[in-house]
Amino acid sequence: MLEQNKFRTLEDFQDSDLSSLTNVLINLVFQEIGDKSILSLQSALENCTQLQSLQLSLNRNNIKAKGAFSLGSALVKCSKLKNLSIHLDQNQIDDEGIQSLSKALLNCKNLQNLKLSLNKNNISEVGQSSLGLNLASCSNLQTLNLILSEEERNGVLSLSSHLKCSPTLQNLTINVCKIGEKIALGLCSDLSECQNLHYLSLCFSYSEITDECALGIGTALAKCKNLQCLHLDFYWNHIRGNGASGLVSSFTDCASLQHLTIDFNMNIIGSQGLKNLGKAFTNYSTLITLMLDLRDNDLDQQSQTNFKSRLNKIKRLVKKQVLFVY
Repeated sequence: MLEQNKFRTLEDFQDSDLSSLTNVLINLVFQEIGDKSILSLQSALENCTQLQSLQLSLNRNNIKAKGAFSLGSALVKCSKLKNLSIHLDQNQIDDEGIQSLSKALLNCKNLQNLKLSLNKNNISEVGQSSLGLNLASCSNLQTLNLILSEEERNGVLSLSSHLKCSPTLQNLTINVCKIGEKIALGLCSDLSECQNLHYLSLCFSYSEITDECALGIGTALAKCKNLQCLHLDFYWNHIRGNGASGLVSSFTDCASLQHLTIDFNMNIIGSQGLKNLGKAFTNYSTLITLMLDLRDNDLDQQSQTNFKSRLNKIKRLVKKQVLFVY
């Protein structure tokens, strides 16, 4: 594990021994950083010739397209960079900025793990399409974590239509609140073509998802035959018992699936629905860990007890956590 050097001002980072840094965290949140300041950051980063891991927090600043371009230019010069996390929430990089930044990432030949948080940057379908196209072409990218805001949800399918073509992507997290049923189904349809995925985490909270959509999501994702770990967040939707049990039943033939986490908090499964959900889980034979959030689903005490008993019959299950109450 490389020792991490932490900086909370641009000046402190500039004054450090840049050429010796290998693992860096730079927190410049809410510091009125604009495109001019990014030029100074660019100059400093270009001297980090040994840098392998970078966490850069630039939330709530005044960075625009030019700043995103300068940042990308700096990252290309960090030729040993393998792990990169960039938080750019609440700036104004727009389509032009994400196009230039993602094009630069395409030229980071050793990049393996990437996290991009882009909430509230006015990135349209055009920008997300470029982002997806460039990231799918990153020759060594294995892990991708994308965080987008509700305002950017309409571009998610433009993004996923390219990501599904990535030959190297193994671990994917996409977090977009209020994504809606149509986009959720389209996203999962695209991801069903990602046969190299081992880990998948998707957020569908506040999306008005019903049983029919939940079943469609299950059918699509079950085609990812190499999935080992799956995390689905359905917080505050309209999923009933049939949708929940049908979704779970979809994954029983996923022979590689070992770790499953599903958040059903604030849905309408009901006690009878929980009974059917329990039956669905007894058909699993490969699960090692299971995490379920079933709070606020109108479940009586007896149905909860019976459900726990059902889970005890799952073969190979080593660890389980089921939440019924707060």
